[in-house]
Amino acid sequence: MSVNSTYDGTLHSERRQQERSITPLETELIDIYGEDRYSHGRRVTTLNKRAIKRLTRDLKHVLQHLETLKDDYIVVDGGSLVTVAHRTKRWFN
Repeated sequence: MSVNSTYDGTLHSERRQQERSITPLETELIDIYGEDRYSHGRRVTTLNKRAIKRLTRDLKHVLQHLETLKDDYIVVDGGSLVTVAHRTKRWFN
C-alpha cells in the first residue's frame, strides 16, 4: 500500500513524524480531509471539527461497505489511475 506518497518527505519531517508517533496514514488523512490556512507563505493543514465530521462520515460509509470492497480493484500505470472495476472472476497469478 502506498500511503503518504503525495509529498517527498524531508529528513526533518520524517524524524518528527516518528518522534510524534504520527503514522503515514494519519498524515494522508490530514492532507485529504484537513482544512488549509497559510502561515509565513506555507500551507498548514489541520483537522478541525468540520473535517473530522467529513472523515467520520466517510469512514462509516467504508465500514458499511467493507465486504463489497474486497471485490473492487484499481489499475495504475506509473502515477496515473487507469481504471477502477469490480472483480467478477478469480485472479490467477
